[in-house]
Amino acid sequence: MRLAVADPGTHADAEGTGLRVVAFSTTMGGMCVFALMIGIISDFIGEKVDDLKKGKSRVIESRHTLMLGWSDMSLAIVQQIALANESEGGGCIVVLAKADKEAMEQELKDARESHEGALQLKGTEVIFRSGNPLAEVDLYKASVHTARSIIALSDGVDPDEADSRMVRQVLSLRGVLSRSNEDVHVTCELRDVDNKHLVEMVGKGLVETVCAHDIIGRLMIQCARAAGLAHVLENLMGFDGDEFYLKEWPELIGERFGDIFTRFDDAVPLGIKHNGVVALNPPDDQVRANVCPRFQRSRRDGHFIFHGYAVCSSKYE
Repeated sequence: MRLAVADPGTHADAEGTGLRVVAFSTTMGGMCVFALMIGIISDFIGEKVDDLKKGKSRVIESRHTLMLGWSDMSLAIVQQIALANESEGGGCIVVLAKADKEAMEQELKDARESHEGALQLKGTEVIFRSGNPLAEVDLYKASVHTARSIIALSDGVDPDEADSRMVRQVLSLRGVLSRSNEDVHVTCELRDVDNKHLVEMVGKGLVETVCAHDIIGRLMIQCARAAGLAHVLENLMGFDGDEFYLKEWPELIGERFGDIFTRFDDAVPLGIKHNGVVALNPPDDQVRANVCPRFQRSRRDGHFIFHGYAVCSSKYE
């Protein structure tokens, strides 16, 4: 009878009507048990696959950029981060937002396949996860404790409501990062510049605030009044092309600022940083002391020889 449960053909050797009826009933019961087991296993696997599609699994990454929220500026931010990571061979961006994971992936896919101004990741991987950025469990799901930098995007139409949500976001990040990763750089987007002091007070040095609407409004007015300014700002602020770098070179201690231009093959020294204050284009006869780092601008970090604390610029043919 035990074999009749696992093997439907076992009852064929049974003799007698009564024994065959019992064997047949046992076989049918065994088939139902196996069908139930297969159904349970299939549903379990299906749920796991759905969780993966909906972005409910944990991200196993470190030293990545974590973006909290998804808005109309997200694709532009992804593009700039990808350009910044190009010199390092690419990187990883993790997006945690309330939006549907498949919808965000489709939006990114459409941007990459666009015929005009297609988004280029340049080796950077973008991972999407659906969840509440305010919830600690969802933050850990996005590996917030191992992130290199965090960008919190504003959500909502009303500025005050969006900024109040950002205050709660900063409080949530403080609670998580205070136990695991206090060195991470956090940037928060605000809608109203008057709420900046409130977020900075709550952040206690953890966050850097950016009021995008205020900055964009002023830049648009300035660009409208000065022809060509938009192109200049795009080259200065974007990661495409030349980039700014900050590094200290003990070899330049005691040298005049005007004498260091020949010390860089593919970079241009732009200024000196002293006690947290950046001085662009200082006098040529200014001497660099131990506390005066220089900064330069260059196209790619590591593609030219550093000789001081500088921010540099270069053009590659």
